[in-house]
Amino acid sequence: MRVGYSIADIAIWPLYGRVATGDVYGVEEFLDTTSYKNVLAWAKRIEEREAVKMSAS
Repeated sequence: MRVGYSIADIAIWPLYGRVATGDVYGVEEFLDTTSYKNVLAWAKRIEEREAVKMSAS
């Protein structure tokens, strides 16, 4: 499995990545996003990218 950063990551992180980490909408409890360990790990990896940090500020 290749681990990297793709156009799919760029496209979905602003929506589901931020929902999963609790940054937007406040629905992480309703959706039980903490049970999706791999999705949370992915979202946190994307969130730590320098370009993402710059765009969020």
